[in-house]
Amino acid sequence: FMVAFDSPLDAVLFSIKTQEDLLNVDWPQEILSVPSCTPQKQGSVQVWNGFRVRMGINYGAVDAEQNPVTGRTDYFGNVVNTAARIETTAVGGSIGISESVQEAMGTGDRRMIVVSQGHQVLKGVSGTVPLWMVVPSSIPMR
Repeated sequence: FMVAFDSPLDAVLFSIKTQEDLLNVDWPQEILSVPSCTPQKQGSVQVWNGFRVRMGINYGAVDAEQNPVTGRTDYFGNVVNTAARIETTAVGGSIGISESVQEAMGTGDRRMIVVSQGHQVLKGVSGTVPLWMVVPSSIPMR
């Protein structure tokens, strides 16, 4: 699914909170028995629990139209497509962000750890794209 925000920082903070909240879900045993969903701790810190959701965030001007059936706004265009491609580069439980997001956020926010992923090739995007991975500071061992 896709969510739109007023600022790149709002998008990243929402994603961090979502990653943290996923650790506290009371997942059914059927899900927790899947190897990639097994709860894991490092010391006393819960690192994994249940689904490992990957997220991708991009920032820029998008094309938008009101959907005649739902009345909601539909977003599309290169910025949206690139966000979807960024998501595919992230590993479960992490947040991939574009250079435009990283630049708009600035540095030094203690709520997150931002690590360069170098330049990546994204399907449908010409050239290589510099990407970063974000993990919540509360679970840095991810």
